[in-house]
Amino acid sequence: MNVLTRAAILLFIAMMIGSGCAGSGVLITQNNSVIDMPHYSIVAPPDQGWNLNILDRAYSKISLEKSVNSNAHSMWFNINWVGSEHMKTWTARQVADDYRDGELSDMQIKGVMTGMFKLENVVMGEEVIGDKKFYTMDYVSIRTDMTQRSSLYLYFPREIDIGVFIVAIYTDGYTGKEMLSRSYKPEFIRVLGSLQVTEDTPPR
Repeated sequence: MNVLTRAAILLFIAMMIGSGCAGSGVLITQNNSVIDMPHYSIVAPPDQGWNLNILDRAYSKISLEKSVNSNAHSMWFNINWVGSEHMKTWTARQVADDYRDGELSDMQIKGVMTGMFKLENVVMGEEVIGDKKFYTMDYVSIRTDMTQRSSLYLYFPREIDIGVFIVAIYTDGYTGKEMLSRSYKPEFIRVLGSLQVTEDTPPR
């Protein structure tokens, strides 16, 4: 697959491990909770301690981060697309399966086999939020000093002839000294419920 981000999960894990905790970016309030990117818009949780980082506007790549004590919580959103004309004949499920299998392979080869982390509890499925179907993959990555519980959600505006699709990842990260006190995944699910795709073609 010719895609924008070939190893989104691995890069996201590395970003979380490297940062340790969240706190940079612009604080989300009632005044700036609607986030309009070139390919989609979302409504972020206002006045809940989330900070917005725009990583690459052209590719609609952002993160929302917050920290509570030593727990780090993050949401990641970006677009991806199918560049192969042959694969554009595939269904959304086929593209989702290919993407998830590729990400799992990357994590195993570049993460597990290199000793970066251990990988546990990988589960693939589907979830309907509002009127949208998401293809999902849950997984846990474990290092000596940090455990991350993550969920990948893929949304396809079209069922066939796919151009752009949305990649979203939620992660709770916590150290071995302090267990996870609370997950903010319900807030992530509400953000996904607000998702509106505004352009379904790749950036030029």
